[in-house]
Amino acid sequence: MLWSAYSCLLLLTEDPLFFSQCHSVYGIESLVRSLKEALQLTNMEVPKQGLLLLTEILERQPPSERLFPSASGFEAVSEAVLGGVSSSCLRVTTHAASAASALFRLNHQSRPVQYGKIVALIEAITNKFSALPQHSAAAHRSSRSLKRFNPSSEASTCEGFLLQSMICFQAACRLAEECLSEPVLKENTFTAPSKHGHAEDSLEFLCQCLLCCCDSVWMPTVIRMCEHAPNAQILQYFYSVLSSQFTLCPSLMPAFANKLASSGFFRLPLEHKSLLCAGNRHPYLNMSCCGFLQKLIKCLLYQSDPDSDSCQHDVEEVENLLLYNLPALCCRLSDWPSLLREAPGLQLCDYKGLRATQYCLVIMLQLALQQGDRLLPEQTAFSSVMWLLHSVEAQAGSALPRFVLRSALYLLAVTQDKSPTLDAAPLNCISKALSSCQSFPSLYIRHPALLHFIWRYPGLAEKYGPLVLELWLTKKAQHRDAEPTPAATAVRRESHADEEHRTGTEQEPDTETMELLTLTEDHPAVMLTLLDMVCSREASLAGRALAVLEALICRQRDYDADLCANLRPALLQALKMLSVNMGQELGQGHTAQAVNSLPLVLKLLCAMQASDPPSSSSYSKMDGVHFKLLYHVSNIAGRLKPTDTGSLLPALSYLYCCLSLSPAHCTDRAVTVLLSNSGLTDQLQAVFSSSSCPSSSPPSACPPSALLCCSHLLLSSLITLQRVHSAQVKKSIGWSLNAAVHRLLVQKRNTDNLLLVSYLNLLQVLLDADLASAVVRLSTGPGLVGSRPLGVEDGALYPLGSRGTQCLSTVLSGLLLQKHELLLRASVNCLSSLLGFLQRRSPPTEKYVANQPYSQFLVYFLLSSGDSSCLHPVTLRLISLLLQHGGTSVPLEPCLHQVMEAAERGRREVLSEESAQALRLLLSQIQSTVPGPLMKQRVTAVMESLDLQAPAESCSPGRPGNVVRIGDVSICLTLP
Repeated sequence: MLWSAYSCLLLLTEDPLFFSQCHSVYGIESLVRSLKEALQLTNMEVPKQGLLLLTEILERQPPSERLFPSASGFEAVSEAVLGGVSSSCLRVTTHAASAASALFRLNHQSRPVQYGKIVALIEAITNKFSALPQHSAAAHRSSRSLKRFNPSSEASTCEGFLLQSMICFQAACRLAEECLSEPVLKENTFTAPSKHGHAEDSLEFLCQCLLCCCDSVWMPTVIRMCEHAPNAQILQYFYSVLSSQFTLCPSLMPAFANKLASSGFFRLPLEHKSLLCAGNRHPYLNMSCCGFLQKLIKCLLYQSDPDSDSCQHDVEEVENLLLYNLPALCCRLSDWPSLLREAPGLQLCDYKGLRATQYCLVIMLQLALQQGDRLLPEQTAFSSVMWLLHSVEAQAGSALPRFVLRSALYLLAVTQDKSPTLDAAPLNCISKALSSCQSFPSLYIRHPALLHFIWRYPGLAEKYGPLVLELWLTKKAQHRDAEPTPAATAVRRESHADEEHRTGTEQEPDTETMELLTLTEDHPAVMLTLLDMVCSREASLAGRALAVLEALICRQRDYDADLCANLRPALLQALKMLSVNMGQELGQGHTAQAVNSLPLVLKLLCAMQASDPPSSSSYSKMDGVHFKLLYHVSNIAGRLKPTDTGSLLPALSYLYCCLSLSPAHCTDRAVTVLLSNSGLTDQLQAVFSSSSCPSSSPPSACPPSALLCCSHLLLSSLITLQRVHSAQVKKSIGWSLNAAVHRLLVQKRNTDNLLLVSYLNLLQVLLDADLASAVVRLSTGPGLVGSRPLGVEDGALYPLGSRGTQCLSTVLSGLLLQKHELLLRASVNCLSSLLGFLQRRSPPTEKYVANQPYSQFLVYFLLSSGDSSCLHPVTLRLISLLLQHGGTSVPLEPCLHQVMEAAERGRREVLSEESAQALRLLLSQIQSTVPGPLMKQRVTAVMESLDLQAPAESCSPGRPGNVVRIGDVSICLTLP
């Protein structure tokens, strides 16, 4: 009876009086109540008929007469429709989806709009997709034949539900778009105060829900259902829904557009157009595909440079091209190459015709390839684009529009690797095309392939190489398609930041820098371009170029070419220019321009000097470019202001590395030049004087820790080499021994480890020289030597004194307990020099220091940390020193047995060069000082095993040449 009532009412809805006399308004509430009851019945025909009646009323109701003026009425009908959607019968669900489509009309929405109810309906329909069958290709073929004879088949039912769901989803998208255009509905002004905080009942939540459902469920379902048997109607609504997302959630569209393009959504609509729309078939599907492609392309183009005026103009031009030419483009992808090679003939309009269509193809090829979708084979795309460039060049007075040239350049660059190398004619064509554009940056697309393409050909590199390098360094990465090239990936190695601080190894460069390193490997001329940027460009760009060159030099061992040899002449010219400019501007009272690039050039010199292996032929003699660089850097260092630490620090570090890394027979000229430079001596004196300022002085009055460290290291080298070569000293440098020992004793916890290392290194050199050198004037104090007149011991140990000796030995014993590798090395080296100084000046004091109980405790502590500590070079050297200077009175026999056991257990392990050398020295001492044939036999066996081992790489940190670079400080290591 209920079904009959619904049927009668369906007939009545055909009469306009049914609506004009408000029968629909008065009866809708009863219909909704009865529909809820009908959904509980087992006969599915009744709710189907009721939903059909509801759909008719919703579709035919005049907009002027509202069916649901209140929220309660809309909630009731949405719940009834939701019940239909949730039905176990797919046909009932299909009718409910049809009713929902009609319900989503704007005139049926209450005030305030019940966005939450709309979301619930969309989600319920979306959840039904999981019940759709997983069709195979064979099932699709059989279902197509079944539908001809049995329209009520399961496949036909599923397809009908999918189509009706797509119509419903499109209606929801259209409703959201209409609400977005009306401020009252967008803000939902009439929402009750108690519901204002409910995000689920907002238009924004509805838009996000539509996008989420479309992305996660609708897209894969439609693609799967239409994979083998595309349905024009379903696809028409599908592409319309995809187009709506660009309006509903504009902030999320860049990521969504990238996902679509990278998932084949360029290829998909183009293939559907060629399959279903050729010959003027399915015009609405063609319209939907074109609308979707236009919005996708527009969104992708905007991402290239959204703030640029040229980008805005280009997007508008591309929109016009697509609007006029996409509808007629219904050919297969395999036909595109012939279409690109076809002669355009006479063009009456810039936006129409074959040439305009070719421009559209190039743009779509580029955008698709940029997202990883290769619409054409790479060789085919390359040759087709080259043909287009030749064709445009052949037409007198014509030139490629900027946005087309941009796409063409990208395609050529990305597809070049799998295409033949270009000869002179096509290169000339490309060069002319690029020259036709007044702004090369507007053609730039960030991709490593573009770098390699431009630098691959000398003619292009000469014109556009510096430009593309500058753009690579300055523009932020806005495209995630720029994956590292295989060559860059091949040279990538793992690194850790903590390792950099602990051992001095550099952190691996980032991906973008790695691409430039790979480019430089293939094209060494890139180095000179980067160096020119360092010397002549603004600070930000110069800094980025310097970082690349530093990374390049530090990784020199990964390249065949001698990069340092190629860079040194160019750096010499840059230094000469900076030196001249610096002198001129100092005379004029300003140094801004010289100071701008001088620190960068000096840092690059420092990195290069620290990374150049000592075995290089460039170290065969200290003359030529090497000596000229040393001369100019020393002159510049002497003319700098003491406050210019940015330039002074790398200058002093470079001079120190020059002296430390050069062979002994090449350093006589170098040390003579440096010691005769009064300006350099004054600079060092100024650094040391400011470091001795009282603790009450402001921090700005004291030099930076790194600068003081480099000054100590340079002074150490000058003292050592002056002794070796007996070089003449023009002006000595004052240095407070009292302040140094006091700092090591009292302030070591507040002093940087590298600065402690530099203090110990300088003290070691001074002790080796018996605290007397023409290079330095040492000052002492009562804290070291006591009051005058000096005692016998203080006089013998002057200027260190007996108290200073005791303080220094205490400091060194404490530092040997630290975990810092460089500090351990410096401490044991300084202790060795101290004991040697005492042996020469005061043998009783030497025995006293070596035989202190604390020294024995220190050895026991180091040996208790395991075999690795027992065979550590510092531990072995410490035991050797105590044996050498303490004699047999030092009770170290248990320690020696422990070392022997560790050495015997580690026979099969290859020791580092330092450990092996220290162990040999200790074993030799044991043979001569420790009695007993058993011990001598054990020593002989271990020494024989050491002789059989191949020398391992040094365990000490550092680069080739035993150079450790930590921050701006380079420390040259030497084997003990």
